[in-house]
Amino acid sequence: MLRVATADVHERLHGHNGLAAVKSGTIDLPRYRLLLQRLHGFYVPFEAAAGLPPLRSVWLARDLAALGVVPAEGAAAVPAFITPAAQIGALYVVEGAALGGHGLAKSLGKLLGRDAVAGRRFFACDGADPGASWRAFVIRLGDIPAAAHPQAATAAVAAFAVFESWVGGWEATDA
Repeated sequence: MLRVATADVHERLHGHNGLAAVKSGTIDLPRYRLLLQRLHGFYVPFEAAAGLPPLRSVWLARDLAALGVVPAEGAAAVPAFITPAAQIGALYVVEGAALGGHGLAKSLGKLLGRDAVAGRRFFACDGADPGASWRAFVIRLGDIPAAAHPQAATAAVAAFAVFESWVGGWEATDA
């Protein structure tokens, strides 16, 4: 249900020029820093709105610090995901991104060094296994009643929409 509801935006994000440059190994350090700043500006308010511990935003802050960058001042306007179904929908977005990001982490070898941890904590899930986290998410998803599926899908679409809009301006200097 969530995959179908978010398929269009998910596909568009595969073509995001910053994420595609990371995947292809063609992103340069100044643009990578801007991308991480923009991601940080999404994950800080997103984790709060979804009732998640500040995990990914902390990894991003550590990456930025390792690259000599202070997190940007701006932040995405993220709606609150209050109900359990809405939280599951929001969690779908970040757990799926973690799976994709893990592959992107490997593409950063040319930019950061093959074995470097600093600068790629976010994409590498700080060494955690995103597959295990995804499997735990799938179990939680299976626990929500069928009547709540539309609410979860609506929340996932909303989270993706905010993410897509926010990262669309990733090369702006006033991120």
